[in-house]
Amino acid sequence: GEGNAPLHPTAKRSGLLMAGFNPAAVDHLAAALMGLDWRKIALLREIWYPLPPDYPLVPEGSSRDQIHVVVDGVVRDLDWVEEHLAIPFEPPPGWKGRVELERFATPSG
Repeated sequence: GEGNAPLHPTAKRSGLLMAGFNPAAVDHLAAALMGLDWRKIALLREIWYPLPPDYPLVPEGSSRDQIHVVVDGVVRDLDWVEEHLAIPFEPPPGWKGRVELERFATPSG
């Protein structure tokens, strides 16, 4: 959903289905598809920093550059997804105007 998420989101039909084994990679893909700039979201920006070896959510040695998505049978990277497939979702009120990709930026209020 979008808007006042995650507690009271407004449904947005996107026709998307995402799945993966690396939660950080799935979150990066979700941000790219939603038109959000991962560089502006601390959790996404910092998730790849060295973590304790037993940290279960991010496989050791993984990075954003290693995330690839199959689109219509073609392997693409997240930069391509941001450029060609991003759908502008409305961020929560406190994030509006602060986390969108530049081309989807809305004034903060």
